[in-house]
Amino acid sequence: MSTAETSRLVQMPGFIGAGKMGGAIIQGLLNTYPEIKILVYEKSSDARENLKKNSPAVEFTDSLSDLEKNSDVILVCVKPQDLNSVLSQLSGQKQYISIAAGVSTETIRKNLKNKGLIARAMPNIAAQIGQSVTGFYCEDPKLSETTKNIFECLGFAFKLDKEEQMHAVTALAGSGPAYIFSLIQALAEGGVLCGLPFELALKISCLTVKGSASLAAESGSHPSVLRNTVTSPGGTTIEGLSVLESGGFHGLVMKAVRSAFEKSKNLEII
Repeated sequence: MSTAETSRLVQMPGFIGAGKMGGAIIQGLLNTYPEIKILVYEKSSDARENLKKNSPAVEFTDSLSDLEKNSDVILVCVKPQDLNSVLSQLSGQKQYISIAAGVSTETIRKNLKNKGLIARAMPNIAAQIGQSVTGFYCEDPKLSETTKNIFECLGFAFKLDKEEQMHAVTALAGSGPAYIFSLIQALAEGGVLCGLPFELALKISCLTVKGSASLAAESGSHPSVLRNTVTSPGGTTIEGLSVLESGGFHGLVMKAVRSAFEKSKNLEII
């Protein structure tokens, strides 16, 4: 990656917070743009040591004002409840990208004294392996391009037309992996119930979910069509599906997404 190509992304991104998600974004940037310089503010010694071990080129600072002064764009990767204390220490003169769930650009702007350019993004945990799904919202075209370039280093990134859609992205892409992990665990334990050792049942479950998801994404077919291709009259699959439907499986998943959506709307705490 040439210096010219790197500069089209951003000269010096600064990170406030380098935990699991912040660290994953940093690693994704370094994997894509090895020459990029990154400045990090992180209070946790464990997080700092972990980042030093995996990304030795990263520079650290103990001053938020120093980070803000020396960064072109600042990624705020802290929990929503910690956002207020962080924003109150910034001058608000730069470009900012927040990944805090449920906190609007309007609220962020107020805490930055109505200064700076702001974007919101919601990546998910698959950023750790470069397969995140990230929705983002930004009103400024240049910062939108920068945001998209950053999160495309982690997987699929897309811009939303309306900020209120961020709640749906949070509920689906942000929380969705937890639903899938629960499904994988349940499938594996079902295999154990039927006599398989857990390690084998878990591998089968993971690969089955992975293969099914890839087929759904690549075929372009409606999920119900694909489901019907597996379902034979009077067979094992329809027997299992009848149990899932009698327990309200489809509706429960929809309700889970909706519940996470409503919770996201109520997270505006600062």
